[in-house]
Amino acid sequence: MTETKGVEAARTLANFVNAMGHNPDEFVEQLTQREHRTLQQSAFSLMLACIEAWADKEEFQFDGRNEDTVKISRIIKARLLEEGLGLSLHKMVRYI
Repeated sequence: MTETKGVEAARTLANFVNAMGHNPDEFVEQLTQREHRTLQQSAFSLMLACIEAWADKEEFQFDGRNEDTVKISRIIKARLLEEGLGLSLHKMVRYI
């Protein structure tokens, strides 16, 4: 069975962060400084979609290994909603 591009991309990112000695600084610099600005906007939208998905996890869907991710995502989502940004997080980037 052939993986979809989304599954393949997610696995590539997971493999990157799973490798000993991965350098997040290189990743961040490449994405935020060298990629086209429209692609930066699309990448940010993707990251917001992840934050929203983590924020919406039920209590049984996470444990100590990703608890901080869920808690921080909930804070980010709540703060954005306080600012009146009630759209789905990943759909609102065009309005920021």
